[in-house]
Amino acid sequence: MAGCLGDDSGDNSEDSDSGFALVEHDFNRSENSNSIEFTGTVENNTDTDHNIDVELEVNSDGSLVDNASFEVTVRPGETGNGGAFLTELESPVDVTDYVVRLSEGLFPDLTVEREFSGDEFRTKLNR
Repeated sequence: MAGCLGDDSGDNSEDSDSGFALVEHDFNRSENSNSIEFTGTVENNTDTDHNIDVELEVNSDGSLVDNASFEVTVRPGETGNGGAFLTELESPVDVTDYVVRLSEGLFPDLTVEREFSGDEFRTKLNR
């Protein structure tokens, strides 16, 4: 099984007929605190149900500064949503890049990932 992470337009042109796809993701400030919520929508382009692990790693100059993850069960051909909070990130200005990784719990070697820039992080956060 292959996986793909397309851009947030939903255009997963690389092997979009099989595997998992990141349809969209976003970052929102919590109304109750300074925490940042990571939300995402994933698509299951396989012929079986999957528990898709969605992991986020936020980096500053090559060092991990925060991470978050959630799991969502998605039926074949459908999408699922989830979210998790970043709790350690002190300054979004310091983010140099972040990675979103999708995997299936039983088969973590079938992991697909995509790296985004710090500028993309700040743009999504400041919408």
